[in-house]
Amino acid sequence: MTPLAVFGCSWASGSGSFRHNNTFGQQLAEKLKSSEFVNLGLEGSSNSRSVLQLIDYVKRTDLEIKNSTAVFLITTPMRDCVFDQQTKKIIDLRDDVDSKYTKSWLQYFSDLETQNFHLHRNISTMQAICRQYLIQDYYIIGWSDVDLAVPGIDVSKIYPQTCVQLFGYKDMWDYIDSDPNQYLRICGHPNYLGNQMIAQTLYNWISSNNVQSKI
Repeated sequence: MTPLAVFGCSWASGSGSFRHNNTFGQQLAEKLKSSEFVNLGLEGSSNSRSVLQLIDYVKRTDLEIKNSTAVFLITTPMRDCVFDQQTKKIIDLRDDVDSKYTKSWLQYFSDLETQNFHLHRNISTMQAICRQYLIQDYYIIGWSDVDLAVPGIDVSKIYPQTCVQLFGYKDMWDYIDSDPNQYLRICGHPNYLGNQMIAQTLYNWISSNNVQSKI
């Protein structure tokens, strides 16, 4: 048995779940019989933030990192983060946060081309770190429509459907424009059934494919 770490935004942290053990990560850890579950999901998190969390995670000495399992829920590329040199803190950039940092980011740095560049860079970095530390890494996209089939990214490690497609929606816009179904709460986050669906899908995929990096 090895540890399981889950990275991502509020979909990973458990927003929309009534109890912590309802998250898809906790349910997956139980199915995999993981020795320990580490939930690094963070509300409003970005894929850049997940990279920084992964860098800290591999420095831990209280867990057996080698041959452990990591699942990354890929969140919207419309989020990012920066390091504030004055406060020495990481600042999350989101289009629903009113701050001078976010305003500048939206005005000068948040075009589609830049978002895709950062997304591809972040996934490539996650996969490179996991290869170096012999972490078995798996990726599933939350609700965004993104293209990760670019050189340098091992797409065999990325589940071929997004979470909202698992829930029966055609794509991101169908999810946004439609009413929540039985897998979602009113807020749009997965409920218990939604988390259960993600956990079972990941478990079946991890168990049957035993994904190995091609890079």
